[in-house]
Amino acid sequence: MNSKITNFYTTIQTKIKAANEVRNQFGKILSPDFNIFNFWYIDENKTSEILAHFLNPKETHHQGDTFLKLFINHFNLDFEYSDDDDITVECEHSTHENRRIDIVIRKNKFEKIIGIENKIYTWTKDQDNQVKDYLLYLNKTTKDNYCLLYLSPNDKTISDLSLSKDDVENYSNQNRLKIINYEEDIINLIHLFALHCESERVRFFLLEFEKKLKELFIGENYMDESKMITDFILENDTNLETSLKVAINLQQVKSQLKEEFEKQLKEIATELNIKIIERAFYPSKWKKHSIYFNYEASGIIYGIAKEAPTEAKKVYFPEIQKTFSEKFKTSN
Repeated sequence: MNSKITNFYTTIQTKIKAANEVRNQFGKILSPDFNIFNFWYIDENKTSEILAHFLNPKETHHQGDTFLKLFINHFNLDFEYSDDDDITVECEHSTHENRRIDIVIRKNKFEKIIGIENKIYTWTKDQDNQVKDYLLYLNKTTKDNYCLLYLSPNDKTISDLSLSKDDVENYSNQNRLKIINYEEDIINLIHLFALHCESERVRFFLLEFEKKLKELFIGENYMDESKMITDFILENDTNLETSLKVAINLQQVKSQLKEEFEKQLKEIATELNIKIIERAFYPSKWKKHSIYFNYEASGIIYGIAKEAPTEAKKVYFPEIQKTFSEKFKTSN
C-alpha cells in the first residue's frame, strides 16, 4: 500500500504540474482565475439573496420553478404544490420575537413553510435560543407544516445555547430540522441548477457562483485541476482504493496539524511574554484588540480583531492596516 500511495501522489503531482503549464500557456485566452464574484464582497446576506432569487419561481431568471423543484427533491422536503398555489420567497423574514430568518419559502401565505438559517463562517456564533425560537415560530405559524434548514460550513454545528443536542436530534427525527452544509450540499445543488438551466446567461452566473463557493469553502481556485484529480481517482479500482485510504486519514492529519499549530502559538506567547487565550494574542498595551487566528474549511484566517463593537467606519491601527493592505486582501 505504501508504494501505491507513493505512486498515487507522484502521478497527481505530475498531472498538476502539466495542468499548470497549460494554464500558464493559455491563461491569456482562458482567464481561468477571472470570476465576476471577485468584484464584490460575498457575505451571508449576499449568499442568502442569491439563493432566494433562484428559489423564487417569479424571479427574473425566467426558469419558473425549475430550481425550487430541484431544491425540494435534493433535500427530500415535504413541500408539494401545484400551479394554482401561491409561492413566495423572502429574505430576512421577521418572527414574533423580532428575530429574522435568513430565507423563508411559503406556500399560500402560511400553509407550508421552509426556513433557511444561513451561516457562511465557522466562527459566526448562534444567538441564544436562536434556532429554538425559529422552530417554535414556524411550528406556531404553520401548525406543524414546516422545516428549518440550518446551512453552514461543514465544520460548524448548532451551539447548545441555540438549540440543545437532544432537541436537535428530536427535531431532525421529525424532519422539522435538517442540517446541511455548503461543501456537500449547496455547491452540488448550484451545479445541478446550472445543468438544468435553459438560459445561457443565467447558467454562466450559476457556474461562476459555484466556482466562488468552491474557492470559499473548499479552497479550490481552479476547477479544472479538481476535475483532473477526480478523473484520475475514478480511472481504476487501484486509484479509487488508494484515495479512499488517504481520505480516511485526512481528518486525523488536520487534527494533528491544528494541535501542532496551537502548540507553536503557545510557545511564541511564552517566548514574547504575551497573554494568549485559545488562538488570540493579547499584547499588554492593547485594550480593545487582539491578534487572532481562526480555522476555515480552506485554511487559516488571521488578523487584528476588535474585542468590542465599534463604529463601522472608524479605522483603527492605520499603520497595521496599511501593512496588511499592501500584502493581503483586507477589509475595514
